[in-house]
Amino acid sequence: MSKFKYYLEKIKLKKNEWKTVKMTDLDKELVDKLWEMYLTTYGELDIISHKNVNSIMTGSHKLLMLVDVDEDPLPDAFIVYKEKGNIKKMSLGGTDGSKKAKRSFIDKLVELYKSGGFVGELSTNKAKKLYYILTSHGVPVIKDEKLIKKVIDLEKGFENLQENGEYTRRNKAGVKMTKILLGKLKWKVNILKTKKWSD
Repeated sequence: MSKFKYYLEKIKLKKNEWKTVKMTDLDKELVDKLWEMYLTTYGELDIISHKNVNSIMTGSHKLLMLVDVDEDPLPDAFIVYKEKGNIKKMSLGGTDGSKKAKRSFIDKLVELYKSGGFVGELSTNKAKKLYYILTSHGVPVIKDEKLIKKVIDLEKGFENLQENGEYTRRNKAGVKMTKILLGKLKWKVNILKTKKWSD
């Protein structure tokens, strides 16, 4: 039995139920599977490299949500996030491309972003469709500059905050991108006990 199949049996992934697991439990086979799912969802957009995905899988990103929505025992959608204080920040996610997996993925993101304390930064250039889908389902946009800078750790390179919440910042390669921060935060509840972090 492969480590991957053994791992799936170990975590007891139930049909149509999202399960949170530890990133430290992942092996290469599962990381490769998640990378394939990410490419299915975002590959043509060239948002993140395989090297960066591996870094996310083995770095400060500790938690992963998986869901299985079809007949086989493999996960069909995933969400990776990291946690500090009272904030959970999404790093990446994807699906196997099936209609059921996409629906489950969107529904879960909407639930998380509306719950309070869960945030995610999207590129409105490259992930515009996902941005419109989520906001059309009532996902709130964080428009407070102080909150945005605290969560994304942006004291420099933050420009042009618009009324709709869009802002410009540079990625690690120095390329300017238009971003937006989704979710719902309260300064006293989510921020005061949370140290700064960076991607």
